[in-house]
Parts: sequence; structure tokens; C-alpha cells
Amino acid sequence: MGVIDASDNEYPKVIFVEGAAPGTPPSGFVYVYAKSADSLLYWKDDTGTEHGPVSTGDVSAHLADTSDAHDASAISFSPAGTIAATDVQAAIEEVAAEASSGSTDPTIPTGGTLYSGTSTSGWTSFGSPDTFDADSTIPGHFYLRKASIGNNLVGAYRAVGSFPKTYTCKVSDAFLQANYHGAGLLIGEASPGKYWSWFVAHDGAVDTARLFQRYAWTNATSAGANTNYNTPTQGFPQLPAYLRIVVNSSTDIELWASMTGLIYYRLAAAQNPSFTIGVFGFGINGFGSIEMRAAFDWIHSS
Repeated sequence: MGVIDASDNEYPKVIFVEGAAPGTPPSGFVYVYAKSADSLLYWKDDTGTEHGPVSTGDVSAHLADTSDAHDASAISFSPAGTIAATDVQAAIEEVAAEASSGSTDPTIPTGGTLYSGTSTSGWTSFGSPDTFDADSTIPGHFYLRKASIGNNLVGAYRAVGSFPKTYTCKVSDAFLQANYHGAGLLIGEASPGKYWSWFVAHDGAVDTARLFQRYAWTNATSAGANTNYNTPTQGFPQLPAYLRIVVNSSTDIELWASMTGLIYYRLAAAQNPSFTIGVFGFGINGFGSIEMRAAFDWIHSS
């Protein structure tokens, strides 16, 4: 079999003379040849193993193979920036790892149980909300709406575990358009009957009309006394707002708040709601026949 120089051809092509398979090539070389038996191309590596035949069908099938056409680990990659990998598979994994670590929300407490606004499973609504959904009205959020809320508490709850417990939530946005409208965390009796709500709220008695407010409820339709608070250095709250209830026991409650989700202020300690706590949750309240709605990014229990 002779050696053919492709540059000597009239057109850019390589001409193979058909014949029998050659012997084993020297180490470091590969023989490519056309066999007279079927007029197809084969190649033989330096171990003497024959491969082939090569056909357009093989190439088409290879290119159409979405699961194993070219392993990403077999494709080289030149390290760049913070990516040190030298193959595509490892580079993709590095990028994914960096993206994951960079997307962690520092406002979400570590450990415990996170209830993200993607599902209402396990939550029991009360107060007949006109809308209670998750990842629907507002993507990635719990959403509560009551068209004519009155002087009532509307929300969702689930059973508590053993104490101590810390409950935290992020109120992303709320329709705080009128006096006593609020949104945030709540605790209540197991029935439930009595509640305590810990909300970011509108209060017309304050010049800025927005504050942190604790309400005692005889039941969801009967509001009792309320107490207003503001953080000592951050002033009057804005949205989003972050609320926290620390339950040391049913007779020892702490109320915390933050407007950044990073640094919390304890606004009340050693509070006694005068009922046995059986549920925790989130909700909205209002006053008069005005619509109230709010979006909650997440609730956390630890």
C-alpha cells in the first residue's frame, strides 16, 4: 500500500486503494485503509485492533446521540477567572457550585425548617381568605388576600413542636393602606381560639403611620389590646420587613424585628400571652370593609 499526499490531488480529497487489512502499525501510529471486501473505511491502532467501518450513518447517529455523543469530561477547557477545571464537565460543576453558594439568602436563618413560598401543603387557612396560595399569584411567595377584611385576623397556621422555638418570617410586601392593617407572624391556641399577632402595621396614631404591632386576639374576629413598637436605631419600619417570635415557653415570649433581615432587635421580652401555644403561622388583619393583601417570601421554624 503506497503513501498518498493529499496535496498532489486535483481536488482536496484523499484517495484510498482498496485492499486487505494491513498489519499492526508502529507504536504511536494509526493505519486508515479501505477494504476491498466492502469498499468501506477502517482504521487500526498500534495494538493491532481494527475499528470500523466508518459510515455516514455512524457519524449521524453519533451526532444525534444526546446522552453520550461527546462526554464533557473528554472535552478540554482552558482555566479562566475563578474556574480552575481543565475539562468541560468539571468546569460546569465548578460554575454550578459557585452559583449555588452565591445565591444563598443570608436573611434566612440556618438550620431548622424553612417553609418557602412554593407550597401551601401542611398549612391550614382560617378567617376565610378570598385568596390563599403559594407560588401562584406571586411567584415564590405565600399570598393572602381578603377583599373586605373588617376588624378580623386572616391567615394560615400549623402545629408547633416542643419549646423553645424561634419563628421568623419575611413580609415582602403588604397593602398597608388604612389604620390597623398589618401582616406578619402569629401564634395561637391549638384549637385555635386565642391568638397573638406580631405584624408590621399601619397605625394612624403615628405620624409615619407604620410600626411593629402586637395584637392580642380573643379569637380571629375579636381583637383585644395592642402594643406598638419601633426599633431603636432603624426608625419606622419599611417593606420588606422581617419579624421573629421567640417562644421560650407558653408564658415566656420575645418579640423581635428587623428591616434588613440581618440584625434583629428585641422589642419585647418575658411576654405572657395567657394561653397554651399550639400553633404558629402568618396572617393579615384589618379594620373596616377595606381590602387587605400581603406576600410572604418564607417562614422559618427552628
